[in-house]
Amino acid sequence: MLTKKKIVKPKKEEGKEAPMVTQVVEVVDEASGETKPIEDTIKKEEVKEVVDELKEEVVDVQEKVSELEQKVEPVAAEAPKEKDKAVIEEIFGNNQSGVMPEISGKENGSSKSLIVWALVVIAVAIVTGLGLLVAVRGPESVTSMFVTPTPTPTLAPTPTPTPVAPNRADITVEVLNGSGVAGAASKLREFLEGKGYTVGHAGNATTSDYKKTEIHVKKDKEQYLSLLKNDIAEGYTVSSAAADLSDNSSYGAQVIVGKE
Repeated sequence: MLTKKKIVKPKKEEGKEAPMVTQVVEVVDEASGETKPIEDTIKKEEVKEVVDELKEEVVDVQEKVSELEQKVEPVAAEAPKEKDKAVIEEIFGNNQSGVMPEISGKENGSSKSLIVWALVVIAVAIVTGLGLLVAVRGPESVTSMFVTPTPTPTLAPTPTPTPVAPNRADITVEVLNGSGVAGAASKLREFLEGKGYTVGHAGNATTSDYKKTEIHVKKDKEQYLSLLKNDIAEGYTVSSAAADLSDNSSYGAQVIVGKE
C-alpha cells in the first residue's frame, strides 16, 4: 500500500475568521486503487493510548512555558535603576527620559513573546511529529521510544572440575597364578605392593593355560583400570583389561598372571 497526504482548505467567508486547515493521511491500495483514511488501519484502542501519552507531553511543555513566563515577567516589570536613569538623562536630556523606559519595556515584552512562541512552535512540532509517526509506523513505534531496554545478564563461566587421580592404596587386588610357573603370583604381588596397591590375596587360578596376563575390575572401580593396566604392562604382557569383575567378589580388582 502507498500512503499519501491531502491538505483540505475550507473556503473563507467574508467577515469571518479563516477556519483551520486540516491534513488527512490516506492509504492507497495498490491492487484495487481504493483510497482509505489511515485511521481505518489503526486500532482505536492503540491510538487512544498514544494520544494520551502525547497529551501528557503537551502538558509538560505548557508547564515549562508557564515557568519561563514567571521568570520573564519580573524582569520586564523591573524599573530601571537610578544610576541608569542618570546616564540616560545625561545623554539624551530630560525630554527623552520618558521615552526610554517605554522602549526598554517594548524590548523586554518582545523577548518574552519570542521565547513563548518558540516554545509553542517546538511543542506543536513534537506533537505533529509523534502523530505522523503513529500514523505511518503504528503506536508501537512511539511506546518503544520511552521504554528502557532491559540489560542482558552476563553468565559467569562454569568452572571445569579438575579430575583427581585415583589412589592405588584405595583398591584391593587379588592376584592369581594362571601361568603354571611356581611363584608367579607372589612375584606379581610384590610388584604391585611396590607400586602402592593393596593386595588382599595371592593364589592359583582354576587353570594354568593363560598365555598373557588378564585384568578384571568391578564396575564401580573402573577408574583404576587404566592405571592398573599401565603399571602391570611395565613387566608383563597384558592381553585384556575390562570392568567385568563380579560384584560378589571380595576384591575390587583381579589379576591373572600369564606365561608372558
